[in-house]
Amino acid sequence: MSERQRLAVIVVSYNVCELLRRCLASVEGAAQRAAHTLDVDVVVVDNASPDASAAMVAAEFPHIHLIASTHNLGFTGGNNVALRWLGLPVCTAFDIATPPPVAPVDYVLLLNPDAEVSGDALQQMVAALVNHPDVAVCGAGLVYGDGTFQHGAFRFPALAQAAIDLFPPGRATRRTSVA
Repeated sequence: MSERQRLAVIVVSYNVCELLRRCLASVEGAAQRAAHTLDVDVVVVDNASPDASAAMVAAEFPHIHLIASTHNLGFTGGNNVALRWLGLPVCTAFDIATPPPVAPVDYVLLLNPDAEVSGDALQQMVAALVNHPDVAVCGAGLVYGDGTFQHGAFRFPALAQAAIDLFPPGRATRRTSVA
C-alpha cells in the first residue's frame, strides 16, 4: 500500500460494557500499530444498553465517535446507522443529526464487541482488499483466547457443528504439567 487508506471500524454494542472496553482497547492498539499506513476512525453504536456502556465509551474513549441510540436497533440496524453517519448510502428509519467525518472512508470493518484485534490485522485486511480490487468483502481469522484456531465459516450449522464448537477437537487432550 503506497497511499494512506482510511478505515472505519464499527462496533455495535448492547449491554457488554467490559467486553466493549477490551474490544476498543485492542482496536486502539491496532490503530496505533497501523498509524504509518492507515487512518482509523472508530464508531460505536450503543443500542440503549442499561449497563452504562455508552457512558464508559464517552469517559474512557472520548476520541471515539459514539452514537448512543435510545432504542435497541439490533446488529444490522446499528451498523446501518453507523454506515449512514459515515456518509455511506444505506436505508435506515433512524436519522442521525451528527455530521459525518470530514474525510470519506475507503474501507469499513464491522467488529463485534466480544472480538479483539491483534497484531497487524488491520493492515493485513486493508492490504488484502487493496491488492485484490475484485474482492469486496473479507473475513478475519479467528482464534480462541488461548490462541488456537477457531472455525468461523461453515455450511448451515448442524448438531455436529455445535458439538465441535463447544468441544473443539484436540483441546481436551492438552495437559499442563506443574513441576
